[in-house]
Amino acid sequence: MVAAASPSMYGGTLQPWLCRRSSTTGTPRPSITRPNATDHFTKCITSNPHFKEFQQQLTTKLGEASAAVTMASSLLLDAFVDSTFTFSHQSLRPTESNFAPVEEIGQITNILRIEGAIPEDFPEGVYIRNGPNPLFGALHTVNSIFGQTEDIWVEGEGMLHALYFNKKGEDNTWSISYNNRYVQSDTFRIERDRQKPCFLSSAKGDPIAIFAAMSYVKALSLFSNGTDINAYIYAAEVAPGSGDLVIHGFSFVKPFLTVGVMSGLKKLSMMFENFLM
Repeated sequence: MVAAASPSMYGGTLQPWLCRRSSTTGTPRPSITRPNATDHFTKCITSNPHFKEFQQQLTTKLGEASAAVTMASSLLLDAFVDSTFTFSHQSLRPTESNFAPVEEIGQITNILRIEGAIPEDFPEGVYIRNGPNPLFGALHTVNSIFGQTEDIWVEGEGMLHALYFNKKGEDNTWSISYNNRYVQSDTFRIERDRQKPCFLSSAKGDPIAIFAAMSYVKALSLFSNGTDINAYIYAAEVAPGSGDLVIHGFSFVKPFLTVGVMSGLKKLSMMFENFLM
C-alpha cells in the first residue's frame, strides 16, 4: 500500500489517497471518502425556506412564553403584597403642611401674587429645591404581619422645584416664574407605569422581620441601647482634639433642633435641645 497526494473530489483540497495495488493488474485503486450524511441533511434543512419560517416562529413563541412567565410571576407577587400589606395615608402635622405633595405642572408658570418685597440687590438666577413629593398623594403607612412601616421625608419619589428670578423693563421690575418635575428614577418609572405603590417604606418600631435577622444584629448594628438620640443628619463632624463626633438633627415637632456629642467609646455623652420655632 502506498500514499499519493491528489485533489479531493469533494473539497478541492489536497488530501492523501490510500492506494492498493491490484493483485491482478497492479493498477492503484483509490479509496473513496463519502460525505457525512448528517452534514448533508443539515445543509438541506437550513437551506429550506420552510425551515427558516419555522425557526422564526419558534423564536417568537419562546419569547411569548418567557413574557408570560414573567407576567405570571409579577401577578403572583402583586397578589401576595395586596393580601399581606395594607397601605394608608399618613396625616400631615401642622408644621408639615408646607411639604404636602404637589402636581407636576410640566411648564413654566408666572407667579403673579407675591407677599412682601424682593430686595433690590437680590441676585437674579434659578433657585432649585430638591425634595420628596409622593406620587400617590401622600406619604404612606404600611401595616402587615411583619409590623408597621412609615415613610420618612428622605425617601420615595423626588421632585425638583425651580424658581426663576429675573428683572425686566427699564424699571427692573422683578419677574418670578416656577416649574417642577419629578426625578426620573427607575423606581419612579415603575410606580408611574403600574399606578400603584410598589416599594415599602423604612421600618418603624420592632417588626418581626428585623428579629428574623438576629444573626446580623452584631455586624449591622440594627439595634442600639441607651439614650434616644432622635433623628440626625448625615453631615456629622469630628471635634478637633477630642475626636468626639458631633451630631445634630431636625424635626417637625419639638425639639426642632437636637445636638449631641458621641465620645470615642461611641456612647452618647451629651444632648442639647433647642425649642426655637
